[in-house]
Amino acid sequence: MGPVTTRLRSLVSTGSLMAAAASIALAVACLVLTVPGAQAKAGDDDRAMFQALYQRWTDAFNRKDLAGSCALFSPNLVADYRGVPRKNYATIKGGFEKTFARFNSNCKYSFKLHEIYRSGNLAAVRVTWYLTVTERGKPASSVTTQDEGLDVLEKGRDGRWQIVNFLGYERP
Repeated sequence: MGPVTTRLRSLVSTGSLMAAAASIALAVACLVLTVPGAQAKAGDDDRAMFQALYQRWTDAFNRKDLAGSCALFSPNLVADYRGVPRKNYATIKGGFEKTFARFNSNCKYSFKLHEIYRSGNLAAVRVTWYLTVTERGKPASSVTTQDEGLDVLEKGRDGRWQIVNFLGYERP
């Protein structure tokens, strides 16, 4: 039994099903990204589709559309961002609710897609997110942060792509 199998069995046996799911998703992403023959770098059609998917999310977030912002994320989401506790769908949704309720600031996202790998109903997308926060009434108060991310998406039976796992960190 290899180290990955041992770790997954340990997680499942201790009741850490979410951690096991996260490990499985990351293992699949690693395979898609690193095993010769297993990967299929996205073609122009896939790139355009993922560009549109991420643009829809960005537009929804920038409009403070809660349902549209949550639509990209699977109900089974496992999310890791350096320096904060692991998140899931409920905590991501709660974060959006708090952000959208702020009256004294305006948050706007933009993004740049880098590599996209797809194999069947799974995809791994490396993305850079740019978040600009402007305090209302203070024209020179804009601050922009840059986050790097790796998203693992799964295509559901309904044909929709949703993020099931992501890793992210702020670029210094």
